[in-house]
Amino acid sequence: MFWWLGFHVVPLVGSAVSVWVVRISTLVALLLAGIPSGRSLRLPRGNIWWMLAAVGVMDTAAFVMANAGMGMGHVAVVSVLSSLYGAVTVLLSWIFLSERIERSQWLGIFLIFAGIVFVSL
Repeated sequence: MFWWLGFHVVPLVGSAVSVWVVRISTLVALLLAGIPSGRSLRLPRGNIWWMLAAVGVMDTAAFVMANAGMGMGHVAVVSVLSSLYGAVTVLLSWIFLSERIERSQWLGIFLIFAGIVFVSL
């Protein structure tokens, strides 16, 4: 995916447009999958909207910045660094939320970092 985005999509449409296309496609796919399930698609109520908006803005900004980096020709560097998001999320939840990390998660974190080392050789 990183190769396709970095060498074909971002140079053609730009970093922001490519992110919005993915966001809109995801929304349409979720609606198409969710409506036939018969489950409620109600929007959340209460003060959660500020948190949802903050997460959405930061997540979208991160994708735009990653695509901008790929558009500058640094596809290999950006793809390696952006693959860290899963490990960083698990580690931050362990540090700040005292989440328990299973052995398989530690193995996954180790494999991510090992992969980064092997790619950089």
